[in-house]
Amino acid sequence: MTDKILGLDIGEEAIKAVLAVRILQGGHRVVGASVVPVGDSGNLPDALHKVFETPEYRGCTCVTALPARNISFRNLTLPFRNEKKIRQTIAFALEPLIHHGIDDVLIDYVTTGTDEKSDIFAAVAPKAAFRERQAMLEKHVRKMEPFDVDGTTAASRLFLKGTEAGCELLLDIGAGRTVAVFVRRGLIVQVRDFAYGGRPTTEALAETWGVGFDEAEIRKRQGQTGPATVDLPPCASFLAELKRTVDFLTWQGRIERGISGILMTGGGALYRPLQDGLSRTFSAPVSLADLSQGGDIVMDPAVRARWQPAIMNQALALATRNSKRGLGFRFSERDDKFKDAYARFRGNLRWAVAAFLLFTLLGLTDIYLDYRYADTRNTRLKDEIAALFKTYNPEAKRIVDPLSQMKAGIMEARKVSQGMDETRPRTTVLAILRDISALAPSGTELLLSSFTLENDVVTIRGQARNFDAVDAIKRDLAKSKFIGSVTIGATNLLKQGDRVEFDMQLTMKR
Repeated sequence: MTDKILGLDIGEEAIKAVLAVRILQGGHRVVGASVVPVGDSGNLPDALHKVFETPEYRGCTCVTALPARNISFRNLTLPFRNEKKIRQTIAFALEPLIHHGIDDVLIDYVTTGTDEKSDIFAAVAPKAAFRERQAMLEKHVRKMEPFDVDGTTAASRLFLKGTEAGCELLLDIGAGRTVAVFVRRGLIVQVRDFAYGGRPTTEALAETWGVGFDEAEIRKRQGQTGPATVDLPPCASFLAELKRTVDFLTWQGRIERGISGILMTGGGALYRPLQDGLSRTFSAPVSLADLSQGGDIVMDPAVRARWQPAIMNQALALATRNSKRGLGFRFSERDDKFKDAYARFRGNLRWAVAAFLLFTLLGLTDIYLDYRYADTRNTRLKDEIAALFKTYNPEAKRIVDPLSQMKAGIMEARKVSQGMDETRPRTTVLAILRDISALAPSGTELLLSSFTLENDVVTIRGQARNFDAVDAIKRDLAKSKFIGSVTIGATNLLKQGDRVEFDMQLTMKR
């Protein structure tokens, strides 16, 4: 059996019903539609009874929405992205922000942005309003899907793809109330309910023209507004309040680049001067929405012949609602997962606080012990450094910065060892050795075994081939640009072999 879905848009003055069946590739076929005025039946239960006098509507799966004026909407930012954590904490975060007890409401949300944190747009519905509407419907339908919110279902379908140009706005203008749904990049970021509708506009027109209400309504729907403009008090007040709302959302950062486009639905949307006023106020294109033009919706010819898009859009959106989470809201007591998680959290809150305090105390104790250990170790290392410094620098009178003082002493010693003192700033040990190597005659077979530089005297010890070779070395070294005089010390013939061992002192030039 084909699953039939009945979308019910329950308004103040009329109930709009659309019957659809699912077809291939996720589309829907609209097989029935009707409008039942509430006033003709006396009250809402009687009007619902009259709706279900149509045999095709009985035993269907019903999808409907709660009035936006009964819902509290809140923007939250939570410091994590995990869906499970959001469900566990959202009730706790909302409790201080709502006027009902947390056990008396249903909660749902959509995520409007995620980075390191989550931007949440939450909706809170009183259980009393939910149960009242559920009680009226359950006797007529086989199954009820979770309830949505007026206007959000149509907005989710109309702005499914979203745009980067700015924020899109859907205005669902009913008889006495208007729902404004703000959508950014395909996600609902705010919903506002306004005390404005088609009836106050018609009443103002009737007074302006001096005609009855019914006549003024007929002229309004036919576009015969005559001299009436958007300056009518109800329209002007609504535009001013909507402009303040947009400015506030812009200041909050919910809207980034103004309103990029406005779609209107509902009977009050047919008033042409209001469309022109919206376009001038927000510098954005304004058009009437028609959900039936979607590529996934097929409509029977009999239904198409009497179809009124502005009146039936919301009911059609409910009948063809996407089951994907994030597109609109889902209120149901059968799946009150947010409250269950919160109840468990609240029951364990006392133990969680005690555990937190205990871990905080242990953490502070650990930090203090680490500090004391580090301080003691630091003091011991300073004492060891001072003792080591005094061992190798006994002449130091005062220890201020051991490392810097030690580096300075090493550099001074290195200068002396390399001949870099003030009397000979450009002469280094390497330069003297290179000069000796270059000046020594090649036939002397010179082999140095010791080299000592002290003040201006270089003492070398080495071996040569014979005594004549030692004399030749002395003569050639006297030619050095660094050496002033050369004196031969002890000269001995080695016991083994015929080589000569000698000492020689080189006095450096000043």
